[in-house]
Amino acid sequence: MIDLDKIAFCKIFPPLGIARVGDSVEPEGYFFAPETPDGKPRPASGGSADAEFKYRDGKGAIRRQAALFHIYAFDADGKPLGELLSKQAQIRWTVALANKKAAWFEFDGAQSARSAFEGLENPVNISGDPLVWRNVDVGELCREAKGPHGHRFVADKVRKEQLEIIAPERSVSGASLRHKTGERELQFVGKFQRHHDVYLGEIATDKEGRLIVLGGHGVSAPVDAQGKLMDDPTYAWITHYANNNNWFDDTADGPVKAEVALVDADGKPTKRIEVVGGSWVVVAPPDFAPDSTNVVTLYDVMEEVAHDLPALCNSTTPPVHTVADLDLHRDIWPIIERSAGYRWVSKLGLRGHGQGRPGDGLNGNSTNFDGFKKAMKARDGALREQLTNALRPPVYTRGRRCTARSRDGKGRRCSNDFFHAPAFR
Repeated sequence: MIDLDKIAFCKIFPPLGIARVGDSVEPEGYFFAPETPDGKPRPASGGSADAEFKYRDGKGAIRRQAALFHIYAFDADGKPLGELLSKQAQIRWTVALANKKAAWFEFDGAQSARSAFEGLENPVNISGDPLVWRNVDVGELCREAKGPHGHRFVADKVRKEQLEIIAPERSVSGASLRHKTGERELQFVGKFQRHHDVYLGEIATDKEGRLIVLGGHGVSAPVDAQGKLMDDPTYAWITHYANNNNWFDDTADGPVKAEVALVDADGKPTKRIEVVGGSWVVVAPPDFAPDSTNVVTLYDVMEEVAHDLPALCNSTTPPVHTVADLDLHRDIWPIIERSAGYRWVSKLGLRGHGQGRPGDGLNGNSTNFDGFKKAMKARDGALREQLTNALRPPVYTRGRRCTARSRDGKGRRCSNDFFHAPAFR
């Protein structure tokens, strides 16, 4: 039970929510994303995922992954007091979604994406070649003196109106609310090529007043300059996995905000509570292998940023671990477990990381940390030597631009026809 008198401020959690598109149109054709490490998804109907849960609905369509947002209260010392629900507070959620890919630079790797995001005067890809705009014949991408890095690129009026899919902001307050045309407008619909409607998703609330964000239905298509679908593929071939002029999709992202006021026994607002910071929602493509995790997770990427740019860290940033305080379970085991998961989704993964193969960090056993720990402590050191020989030497010298090179050639010796150690630049 929260002591409401001790509440000094609130925060939205998670700070970054991940939703995913899906083509199911059933009322409960979605599920909630896991909210804890190694957690399980929850069906829209409630409860936890079990053997009966399926990522497809009864018609075989992909269920959307919903992002769920909470409000947590804190005291004056920053100590969490608990979650605020609709019976304790009036929570007004506000969300905006947009898809601006068609008006941005062509995707050409992480280096080019970072170069464009930083607003460099002459953004380039990893080979040093200038970046190219998508839909280069529409308007202009202009560089202005704003943004987190001092400069940023923005589309001019023509390019913005024609290529950026920006849906009107939506707000919702209360429990168990869903979109209802003409009465409760909670859907995000923007325009592509000025005239073509693109559904980017919608918001709702659960029975406790938490925010639910649902993305689009996985629709992608080419549209001409007059806003008409291009049914003739002669003029709209897909020529690249990411960069295709005149095409749109319904992935999106945007800010999540909230206003909070405590309520009395009659549900009337009595005291407004400050909401510190905000949150963000990203609507991504479906995860077709949800039980297999990438070797490098989004958390790993954020921790790497914290290493490289400590000025971005603050009092709420989790502790940044270094090589001086390594932990077998926290730092080593997840990499081994994730790499073993690749055997289920790739023939090359099975060849390299399958049971008993050279990259099998599980030592021929099932996924079990205790077995891994025991094998790592074995006197013969066989598993330790096996993993050491399979992994390229790490680079500990880091900075805003990694310039270290593998001088002794060990990185090259780790390479073969199916794996290549990186060329540090």
